[in-house]
This record gives sequence, C-alpha cells and structure tokens, in this order.
Amino acid sequence: AIDRLAREGILFDNAQTTAPLTLPAHTSLFTGNYPLFHGVRDNGGFLVPEEAETLAEVLRAAGYRTGGFVAAYVLDKRWQLDQGFDVYFDDFDVRARRLIEMGAVRRPANEVIDRALEWLDEPGESPFFLWVHLYDPHAPYQPPEPYKSRYPNRPYLGEIAFADSQVGRLLQHLKGGGLLDSTFVVFAADHGESLGEHGEREHGFFVYEGVTHVPLIIRVPFGSYGGVRRDEPVSLVDVMPTVLEMTGTHQDSKSQGTSLVPLFDPEHVAAPRYVYSESLYARLHYGWSALRVVRDDRFKLILSSEPELYDMVADPDEANDLVGQLNSVLFRMRRAADERIAHWSAGAQQATVTELDEETRRKLASLGYIGSFQEIEEDGAERAAPRSKIDTYNKALNARQAMQRDDYAVAEGLLLEILAEDPGTVDVQSTLGEVYHLQGRREDAADAYRAAILLKPDYVYSHIFLIEELAGLGRLEEAEEAATDAIGLAGPTARLYFLLGRVRGQRGKSEAALEAYLQSLELNPDSSLAKLGLARSYFVLGRLAEAEAQARAALEQDDALRGVHTVLAEIRYARGEPQAAVDEYLREIKMSPQDVAAHFNLATLYRTMGRDDDQERLLRRVLELDPEYPSGNLFMARVLLQRGTDYPAAIAMVQSAIEQPLRDADRTLGYLLLADLYGRVGELKLAQEWARRGQQLRQQIER
Repeated sequence: AIDRLAREGILFDNAQTTAPLTLPAHTSLFTGNYPLFHGVRDNGGFLVPEEAETLAEVLRAAGYRTGGFVAAYVLDKRWQLDQGFDVYFDDFDVRARRLIEMGAVRRPANEVIDRALEWLDEPGESPFFLWVHLYDPHAPYQPPEPYKSRYPNRPYLGEIAFADSQVGRLLQHLKGGGLLDSTFVVFAADHGESLGEHGEREHGFFVYEGVTHVPLIIRVPFGSYGGVRRDEPVSLVDVMPTVLEMTGTHQDSKSQGTSLVPLFDPEHVAAPRYVYSESLYARLHYGWSALRVVRDDRFKLILSSEPELYDMVADPDEANDLVGQLNSVLFRMRRAADERIAHWSAGAQQATVTELDEETRRKLASLGYIGSFQEIEEDGAERAAPRSKIDTYNKALNARQAMQRDDYAVAEGLLLEILAEDPGTVDVQSTLGEVYHLQGRREDAADAYRAAILLKPDYVYSHIFLIEELAGLGRLEEAEEAATDAIGLAGPTARLYFLLGRVRGQRGKSEAALEAYLQSLELNPDSSLAKLGLARSYFVLGRLAEAEAQARAALEQDDALRGVHTVLAEIRYARGEPQAAVDEYLREIKMSPQDVAAHFNLATLYRTMGRDDDQERLLRRVLELDPEYPSGNLFMARVLLQRGTDYPAAIAMVQSAIEQPLRDADRTLGYLLLADLYGRVGELKLAQEWARRGQQLRQQIER
C-alpha cells in the first residue's frame, strides 16, 4: 500500500526528521518549526507550548473539522500536541502499570484505523483534516499474525508489513467513500530505527541516517504527479507549509519550513538549502555532549564535542569521518551551522518541563523518560561525545529492561558499573534509587537520591524522591527539612510545596500544611492533588464546608483521583451521616480495589456502627492486601480478643504491628492488647510488663 502510494504521488528520497524522538519530531511536523524554536527537546518531560500554532489549529480556523488518532502514550494529550483537534483519540490509562515503558504503552494499528474510519464516516459537510498515527514498527517488535510467521527472524519488517496493511485499509476506505480523489494524502515518519548500526539498537541517542532519514510521500488528487521522485534534502518542518499551500489556507505565523509544492514539478530546479536535526538525549539525561546536524545535498556535519563530517553521496553508511581531511568543507558547513542554528533559535518559544501527576511522574522517571535535564546551552565544559559512550548507554538500556522484568539484581549491577565508569551521571544515580525503591529498600534509595542531589542540586526529581523515601520511612522531620531545602536548591515548584504540605499534615501541623498547599495551587492552579491536600487540611481544622468544596473541586478535575472519596467519607461521618460515609468509602474501594487504607477506614467505621461482621470482613481483606499493615493487625487482634478465640494468632499480629512505626495512640493500644492477651493465655509476668509499658506511654501522651 505504501509503495502504491509512492507510485501515485511524489516521493522525497532524502527526507529528514528534526529529532529521532517521537514528541519533538511530531511537534516539528505540526508547527513547521525546528526544536530550536518550539522548545520540545525530548519525550516525557516537555509540553508543546500553548502559543505554538499547529497545523490542526490553522485548518480548524479555516473551517475544517479535525481529528487526531494516536497509537502511543508518548503522544497522549497530556503533552499538549492535541491543540486544534476537535477529536483526539488517545485514551491511555497507565495507572495500573507498575512501570511505564513508553514504547510499550501503545495500541495496534488496526484499532487506530478502526476509530479513524468511524470518525470519517460521521455525517458533515465541512472539509476534514485527519491525522492517523501508527506506532507498530517500534520496539518492542511484536507483529501480529500472519506477519509474525511471514517474518520469523525479522519482526521489525513484520511490524512494517502490518502497518502497511492498515494504511491500505485507510486508503481503500477513502476510495470506497469517493473521498480519495478529493483528498491530499501525506505519509511520513517521525524517525527510523538504527537496528544495531553504529552500536545503537533503537533510536534517540545518535543522529546517523538510520534514525534521521524518514519516508515522505505526498499524493495529490489532481495533475500528473504520480511517480515523481525528488532527492533534495527536505525536512518534516516542510510538511505544514506544504499542506497549507496545497489547501490555500493562510497561516498567521511563519514556519521555518519551506513549501514543497514547487518540487512537485519534476523539471523544477530547487535552490540549495540546509536542513537541521538534533538529539539532546545524551545531554539531557547523562550530561554528555548534545548532537546537532546540519546537512546539504551532499555533506552532513554532526556537531558535538567530537565533530563528524560525512560525504552522503560517496559514503551513505557514514563509515568514513572526513573531519581533518576536508577542511574547506568543514569550515563552510560549520559556518552554515552556526548561522542557521542562531537564526532558527531566534525568538524561541518556551516548552514547559511538565509537572506530572505523582504516580505517572515516578513511573516515567524510573525508566529515564524524565531526565535530569542538564542545561541545554553550551557552557564550555568538556563533555564526552556520545559515540564514545554507546556501550555505557546500552548498559543503561539493559538496566531499564531488567527493571521491567523485575530483575533488580541485574539492574543494580549494571547501574553500579555505569557509576563506576562515569560517577557524574545523575540519571543513572536516580534510576539506582528507583531500583532500591521498587525493592522496598528505602534507606538505600534515600542514599542514592542524596548522591544524585550532590551531583545536581537543582534537579527537582531527586529531591522529590528523597522526600518521599524519608516520609515512607516515617522520618517526617527529616522529610520536611528535605522539602524546605529542595525549594531553596531546585526552586519553588508546585510539586515540592505539595509534598511539604503533605509532610506537615502527617506531622500534625495542619495550619502550616494549609499554607504549603495554597502555595502549591498558586504555582499550579490545576493541581487536583493540592486541592485534595487542602481538603484534608481544612477537615482536620474543622472547616468542613471548605474541606468539601476543595474535595469536590479536586473530584471535578480528576474523577479518578485516589483518596478524594475518603476525605468526603470523613466529612460525612463528622456531620453525623455514617451511611453516607460508608457509601463514599465504597466508591473509593471501587475505584482503588487495592487501597489498604480505604478498606481499613471502612472497617473502623463499621465498628462504630456496630456492624461487627462487616468490620471483621474488611479487616481480613486489609490483611490479604498487606499482611504487615500495622493498624490492620492491631484491630484484627482486638476482634480475636473480643471473640475469645485464637489468642496466639492475635499475639503474633500485635507483635508484628508494634515492630513498625506507629502513632503513640496505636502503640499504646498494642501494649495494652498484649497485656490482655498474655493474661488470657496465663503468661502473667508478660501481661504485667506490657500493661506497665502501656500505662507509661499513655501517661507520656497525656503530659
């Protein structure tokens, strides 16, 4: 189908992406600007600027209905590429995933095409702009049958063949509906795959042709343009101005691309030009040199701490670096690069480094998608060339894959090897912390994050994770100090103020927590988590109306927000509405079936209502979910004591609970339960000792 499209249209044999990464490349495709200008330099950590004018926005303003259908989480609307689309089909739910491997959060091409065809068939008189994004030829390569069997040892080709079949479905549907002869069709890719060339297994790290050379085909419904082939260097930034000229649509802002319409004429002689590509992945994530490419119709210059120059006509495999051999060419290309990079950077937009929700942020950062974001500007520091670090990078990929399959020992070993070779790599140090976190080794994780902070004090995520580890260890005073320090070192962010509020709330400092949550909302008014934290603080302070208003606001913003129904339940109970409180807890449990605290809170509510059987049922569920949950063990032991059965099991439960961090009131309960239980089994000395401890702790609390 793709070959047929090329025969019927204009094939650009030398099309180049602007970056071998999905989000930056697509941002260029839809804005007509290089990453130097639109500012989106990586996946996962950047938002498309709101001031960017996208192709969808321009066409919608011109009367087109617009639909986007994407196959991968990396293009989810949270990154703001949905600007201008009436319908944007993404619908990726990553909440149930322990880790987020962006390449694996995807849907197959046939599902994307299904939804796109449904949208095409909706009645309407307006012209349409449809974007269909297929992701199948992307690691991990897992083609469906029959393509898996047809390409048993080449799954990447199997993925391409499957995608080709789905492109054919779309084109056939257009033809069958009488639309193909009045529709412009543009076929492009955002990047390629190295497949081992130059040592790179996939894409994103290098800027060799394997990843920067992409297909570009334009089929027009008129004229005799079928079979036209052009070999001039063109770029993804050229697509937007080309589409706008073809459709006769005016654009207010000027893109950095060039309309390719004149090249449709096989006799047209194009003026010489340069195109640009970049990969900042090595710089942003590891602190190594950035890679920037400027190329013309023959030569390709890669700028880094070790520049490379290739003759793409004589050496298309980029095997012979000509730096040191063609000085005049090198000088010309360097000057062209400097001039064009400066020109394309002028007036650059600011792509926001995104603040994600808590769960998604941790999952993305754990696999290196949210890097330490070393400063992009050149600072004169001597930085390693990425080509000298490919083995180290591949070790990091192997560690990531080991984490995905829960092989933490292998991941830890690889990360420690990298740090022994390159101790200044912040991303690797942070990833090591995540490996420890996933194993429940909070002390080790905290140490790893402290080390990352020493390497880069303004990297906010190291601070965030350190605060979370300290809070998880029950070291709340240290966690509060770490949050305060982080605001000073990394600067004020909504996330840090949110964590400061949460830790203060856990310490019983409700007024101070309230202040921190308000500061968080001032920085990010859309933070549903900060609104939830504010609701908790208002509740503790007895300001129930304000608490409910904030909880409702949080729920309106995110109807799947965990914990909000728990706060509403507490408010209902405080107002003397126990059954309404039960209903809220049941909503929380339905939304979060593994939420131990919600189950436990409902169990205690049942106890106050005299529903002892329901209390016991919920407590048993608590201990199924978390056999070590201290409050669950304490309250279940009390149930057994009251029933007069299974005292040894009850004693074991209390012993398990008091070995963990507990509030003084719960610890007092544990001591007194042990006193009673040991008395029931005839261990009077132990009973007296635990009674004494319980009375002492109670007296301390009262004082």
